[in-house]
Amino acid sequence: MQVLSLTLRDFRGYQDARVELGEGLTVVTGPNGAGKTNLLEGLY
Repeated sequence: MQVLSLTLRDFRGYQDARVELGEGLTVVTGPNGAGKTNLLEGLY
């Protein structure tokens, strides 16, 4: 499976967000509380 983009609307801390994912490996980084886990749970 290949995911090219993720759109989150009214999901946890995201009001309206779209993330474009390139081919290959994507790494999500940021400080604690930035929403990394929420982003991945939105994909699930």
